[in-house]
Amino acid sequence: MTSYYAPSIPLTVNITYGTTGVPVYSGEHHDIAVASDHGRSLHVFRNGAVAWSRTMPNSWPRALDVFEGLMFYGDGMNIVVCNPQTGFVHRMYAVPAVVNSIKVTSYGGVTYLTVCYDINGANSVRVYRWQDFALSQVFSNSHIAKNPRGAYCYAGWVFVADTFGHRVYAVDMASGAMRNSTMVYYPNTIEPISSDKVRICAEHENRVFVWDYYPTDSREMELCAPVLPYSDITVTRDQIIAQEWRTATGDYSPQKSACAMEYAGDLTLYSPNSATMTDHGLLVADTDNHRVILVRSGQVVASITGFNNPTTAVMS
Repeated sequence: MTSYYAPSIPLTVNITYGTTGVPVYSGEHHDIAVASDHGRSLHVFRNGAVAWSRTMPNSWPRALDVFEGLMFYGDGMNIVVCNPQTGFVHRMYAVPAVVNSIKVTSYGGVTYLTVCYDINGANSVRVYRWQDFALSQVFSNSHIAKNPRGAYCYAGWVFVADTFGHRVYAVDMASGAMRNSTMVYYPNTIEPISSDKVRICAEHENRVFVWDYYPTDSREMELCAPVLPYSDITVTRDQIIAQEWRTATGDYSPQKSACAMEYAGDLTLYSPNSATMTDHGLLVADTDNHRVILVRSGQVVASITGFNNPTTAVMS
């Protein structure tokens, strides 16, 4: 049995490393890349099959993005830039710590890489200017972030998923001041929607939602496990922490969450680690269901199963 989050403890149990077989693609065909940390692997799919893959036995693959025909991924203390069609490596950059996430954004004619490092403290999020295959650091976050797994740079602001600090916050790049924050139970990937809205994948809230951080400081659900307390967007982080033990169910020891597919059906989330809106729907790494799903109009239109803990999925 592969790993799962046991809400009664609460801990992830039954962790093993390495691939668990060849992933199986079903549904609509799209070009999708998937990083798996427990699987120590990166897979790229074309036409419903694996086009190429890479095993990283000494790494925890999680950082992954695609931008303007290039793939960026983390391999330990390296940022790798490759051709997403073939896997051919164009550049590899040594960086100061293990890479947790990479998000590429562009505004004002400038392209930025926002990188989260596996550091518990200040300077764990840094922004680099990317030009002609050269990286130059332009910002380092002085605020505490505990092993952050998501951040991006947008219009002079840096948004940070302080994963083990259980919050998402915004920092003014010019002044370094923190302006807005919201409490989230293990936020993972985040991405910009507009100048005042952020999409958040909340791992142990078992949901993906939009945070309208200004002016309303409100939330709108996009996808969730059909299980209380997670399906109620008004339930707070602290309330989830207090109530999650009630979702333990089944014959496993320790018990799984009722969010697992065998209890909640196909349209559910169990400790998702990434979510991104694509032209074809919401693409989610549904981590403890060990699959990647593409959801559109309330239906799972594509899925890739058989991963060992998929952590990030992007269109490639």
